Amino acid sequence: MAYFRIGRDHSRVKLLAGFNHQVQWGGRSSHETIDGRMPNGIKNYFRIVSGKPGDASSTPNSFDDGNRVGNHLGTPTTETIWAQPQYADFFTSNNRVSVYHLGVRGKLFRRVEWAGKCSYSSNWGTYNAPFKSSVRQFSAVLNLQTRVSIAGPTDIGASFGLDTGKLFPQTFGAMLTVRKQMSIY
Repeated sequence: MAYFRIGRDHSRVKLLAGFNHQVQWGGRSSHETIDGRMPNGIKNYFRIVSGKPGDASSTPNSFDDGNRVGNHLGTPTTETIWAQPQYADFFTSNNRVSVYHLGVRGKLFRRVEWAGKCSYSSNWGTYNAPFKSSVRQFSAVLNLQTRVSIAGPTDIGASFGLDTGKLFPQTFGAMLTVRKQMSIY
């Protein structure tokens, strides 16, 4: 089981993500076993937890040898909580806006893909609840991603975001991502 939470109790946005991984190993079964025995031992335990295939010398049957050791069950969990500002009007506090936006992308050293986006806005609120004067805001994000070889192709990325101005609180955020594609067949 692994769960991660981003955001404090009073944060405007809270993210929760996790994965509950259950696996059966050891013991006896009449299905896809030799002599009714399931894979056991510490070597097979680590293969089971990591989802790696077994090998003929450490697993008791061809099903576990060619596929994966043990019987895997798992459920992913995600939850996003977005607390709207007190002045929100139909999920937006600002439908009269003028925005300058710039987005660029490219490659650095032929290995690192990057993309940057920034917006500068003048905001006047809604027609029913206008702001007293124009409220200005600057928002930017920089995304970086590269592919490395860690037990096969793996994508590693980083993102950095910034909000500054009078519309939203000044905020800086960063995110690190690791993406590995695997097949269970």
